[in-house]
Formats: sequence, structure tokens, C-alpha cells
Amino acid sequence: MPVTIDLTGVAVGGAAPIEPDIYPGVITKADIHPSKSSGEDTLYLDLSVNAGEDEDGDAIERNLRWNTSMQQKQLGRFKQLLVRLGIEIPEGEFTFDEQDLVGVECSVRVLTEPHYRDPQRLTNKVAEILGTEDDGSWGS
Repeated sequence: MPVTIDLTGVAVGGAAPIEPDIYPGVITKADIHPSKSSGEDTLYLDLSVNAGEDEDGDAIERNLRWNTSMQQKQLGRFKQLLVRLGIEIPEGEFTFDEQDLVGVECSVRVLTEPHYRDPQRLTNKVAEILGTEDDGSWGS
């Protein structure tokens, strides 16, 4: 069945990358499942990043992804995420529900890098997820 489509303003190959900077964001999706490369459980986060407005006053939003291993020997990055997001971490073992991260506001350090399939094209990468307050512990 034929459909009507308006491609006005749609860029080929996706939207242009945003400039490297720190932007406000919110976690829109959180899942834990085995990594395709290692098979180890990995926390995957989808983030909606607000990069301001374009010259027409329209919001510049980007949906970006970030992940971290849940392997015991690599839990430092995971703990850093929880601390930065202000999530209380009890002593000892605890039950973590990744869905508790959905809707949490954060700041997102965004970089640009060559696209893995086309090195001539730049794409955005989440370098790190930060808290919403500058507490002096953000680092890189």
C-alpha cells in the first residue's frame, strides 16, 4: 500500500553530530543483558541529550547510548555512575533494578569521533555520565 512521506529537512546518514561539550540529559532506557562481544552482563543506557537550540529556535536533541560491564572486576565504572547520579549505595550486596535509572537527569560529556563504518564521517560518543551538580569530582 502506498504511503505519503515528507522528507523535507531529513539529512542523509542521520543528523550532524553535536559539538563536544557537556550537555544536560536524561536516562530514557536501561537494560542489563549479555554483551555480544564478551557474553558478560552489561548495563546499557539510552540517553536523551539536549544540545540547545538551532538557528530556528528548535530544540537540538540527540539520543545516545552508553554502557558498562557488570563483571565483578570492572564494577568501578558502574559504581562511579551510581555515585554521580546520587544513588545511595549500601554496604555489602544489594539488589539493583536498572529501571530505577530511567528518568534520572544527568549531565553527559559528549565527544566526536570517526564513525566505525565510515572514518570520514564524525559521530557522537558519550565519554561519561556526570551528576547534575558540579561537585568537583567529575573528572574525565
